[in-house]
Amino acid sequence: RNCDWSSDVCSSDLQRDNNFAQAETQFLAAAKLDAQRYGQRALLEAADMQRRQKRNEEALASYAQVVTLDAASSRAQEARVWQGRVLQSMGRLDESIGAFRKAVDGSSKPRQVMEATNYLAKALILKGDFDNAESALQHAEEIVNKVIAADAVQADALHKALDGMSARKALQKARDKQHGASKDAKALEEVKGGSLPK
Repeated sequence: RNCDWSSDVCSSDLQRDNNFAQAETQFLAAAKLDAQRYGQRALLEAADMQRRQKRNEEALASYAQVVTLDAASSRAQEARVWQGRVLQSMGRLDESIGAFRKAVDGSSKPRQVMEATNYLAKALILKGDFDNAESALQHAEEIVNKVIAADAVQADALHKALDGMSARKALQKARDKQHGASKDAKALEEVKGGSLPK
């Protein structure tokens, strides 16, 4: 099937039909055909198709190419976040944390900071590093508050977005579980020792 990639029609149809391999081929062809116009975008889409086919190593390499083409773009930021997510799905937690940190550092907009930090904090929680997860969330809040101070128009929306970060709830739940488990252990020791818990 011959496609005019610039119209997005063919690529969308292929993705909808779950023909990820053919969509990937189209995206890679577009990247080569007109690298100036479509290169980064097409590579990002190709990486997504590779990821959906569970070809994670290839997807990671393609996401890295996206970042190399223009590290300051929003597509590069999206690629950094996906690198972290793919690494985490592969069980490479420390590497995913590193990728999410790069995504936080590469963020230029408040919502990018919040998205990348949310993934970073959740990965740190998964690792059991609650203090660094909390520090990451505080860092994001400081960055967003600076933007809010300079642009009151965005204040309400950004405050809601900060409050709605799922990593905040995940951290609270993890800390509650940790403290609850230690209280249960202490009560068990007291019962074993012959005294009743207070």
